[in-house]
Amino acid sequence: MKKQVWLASILVLLVVAVMPVMAEGDNNRNRWLGNVFSVVGEVTAVDTTAKTITVKVHTGNKLVKGYIGDELTIQTGAKTLFMLYGETQCTPITFEDLVEAFESAVDPLYISANGKVVSYEDGTSAFIATRVTVDVPLHYKNANNS
Repeated sequence: MKKQVWLASILVLLVVAVMPVMAEGDNNRNRWLGNVFSVVGEVTAVDTTAKTITVKVHTGNKLVKGYIGDELTIQTGAKTLFMLYGETQCTPITFEDLVEAFESAVDPLYISANGKVVSYEDGTSAFIATRVTVDVPLHYKNANNS
């Protein structure tokens, strides 16, 4: 009898947890399909007003493959975590530190970024960073630079 009560309780909890997800239908599918982007590229511009970073894409996951060799603008915000790459450990920095590193860089400055791709009804997309790591080592070679 106790097993049946526990089983029924678990079944009720599962139904309660799953119903809101099922109710959203196709509107919720991107949460599970992975609209998370990952990109590595050379910083070509930084907009301090809009807090965006433009990168020439060198590599990334399937959501940025179409941008390889092209520029991609990445939005940042209050929740974006900025890190400075270190061999043993990354150090937290600010957007302003990234701007300073870009403006004072003698060699190209490379970043790695992860975040969410948001698609709008007009067909446009926005790449919104949750993490940006600055001064990452580049382990990528393309056909022109091999």
